[in-house]
Amino acid sequence: MLAAYLRSLRALQVPQDAELEFGFVHDGDEQQLAILRIFQPTVTLPPEPRPADAAYGIGKDTHHWTVSTFEHLARQKQRLIEYAIAEHYTHIFFVDSDLLLEPTTLISLWETKGDIANAVFWTRWQNGAGIPQPQCWLSHPYGMAGLGMEEHEFLGSLSKRQVIRCIGGGACTLVDVAALQRGVRYHPLLSGMPQGGMWEGEDRTFAILAQRTHERQLADGWPDIFHAYHPHQRTQEALDEAWAVLSAPRQVQANYGDHISLTIEPMEDAGLAESLATKPELRCVRGRLGGLELAPELEAAVLEMKPGEERLVELYYPPWHSLPAYRNQKRIVKLKLVDIRPYGFAPVLAEVSFAGLDA
Repeated sequence: MLAAYLRSLRALQVPQDAELEFGFVHDGDEQQLAILRIFQPTVTLPPEPRPADAAYGIGKDTHHWTVSTFEHLARQKQRLIEYAIAEHYTHIFFVDSDLLLEPTTLISLWETKGDIANAVFWTRWQNGAGIPQPQCWLSHPYGMAGLGMEEHEFLGSLSKRQVIRCIGGGACTLVDVAALQRGVRYHPLLSGMPQGGMWEGEDRTFAILAQRTHERQLADGWPDIFHAYHPHQRTQEALDEAWAVLSAPRQVQANYGDHISLTIEPMEDAGLAESLATKPELRCVRGRLGGLELAPELEAAVLEMKPGEERLVELYYPPWHSLPAYRNQKRIVKLKLVDIRPYGFAPVLAEVSFAGLDA
C-alpha cells in the first residue's frame, strides 16, 4: 500500500510556476523507512511515540479507532503545518496514505483557489454494503445537507464533478498556508464540542476552526481517487488495477460529450462573471461540453485547446442577451482549459451510477 501510494504522489502533475516537495511523518517501522529512503522525500520528521491505546485497526468490515488515535494524528499533522509555516511554503497538501490519486488531482485543487480545497473520493464505509459517500460534508459531524442544499443536491453536484462549497472534509486537502496563519490548525479536541462518534475525528476539529475563521472550504469532485479502505482493496492486484486506470494516458483534445474543467476570467469587467456559466465565488466551470451554457466563442475555443492552455477570447453579446448592459457589445475574457476527461463517474460511484444498465 505504501509503495503504491508513493508512486501516485510521484506522478502528480505540478501547477505552473509551483514547486512540489514531499514531507512525511513515519511510525519508525523499518520497512516504511526503507521504502521512504528509496522515495527520497524532501523532509522526514522523526516519529513521536504512539500511545498504546492509539491503535488504528482495519477490520474486514470497517475501521476502528479511539480518541487517542485522533489526538495522535492531530499532533502529527500539526507538526507538518508548523514546519510548512516555518519554511515559508505557500500551501500544504495533506494526503492520507491509503489513497491513490490520479496525476491531475493537485492541479484541479490548485485551480479552485479555495482557502481549503478537498479532493472528493467516495467510499463504502461498510465492506460491500451501503451507498458510497464522499468524505466531505455540509453539517457537522458528517451531514450531507446544509448551506442551503439538500442531500441529493450536494451528492448530485459532486457526482457531476462540480466544485461546491462545504464546511468540512479531509484526507486529500490542499490548504493555503495563509489560512493556517489565521488560526486554522489540527487540535486534539475542541472544548465545548459534543463527544463521541464522528465528532472526535481530527479533521472535524480542523474544519470547525476553519468555519470559525471564515475560510472558504470547497469540495472538488473532479479528480478520480481510489480509496483502498478495505483489505480486499489493498492486494497487489487491486492496487495495480486501480493505478492502471488512474494513470492511463489522458486525451489532449475535447469532444462534444466530454467532461471539461475550465476557468474564465473577465479582463475588462468583473460583472461579466454572472454571464459566463460560473458562480462569482467559485472559479471553475465544470460540465459536459455541449451541455453547458457557454458562449459559442468559448465552446469553439475549447474544441481547439489542450489541457493547461490559456487564451484570450472575444465574446459578442447579442441584442437579446439576458443582461441588458452587455447587449450588442463585445468583451474579452481569459479562458483556461484545466482538464478533459471522457464522460463517466468516479471510482466506486460508477457502480451505482450505471446500475440501471446492468439490469
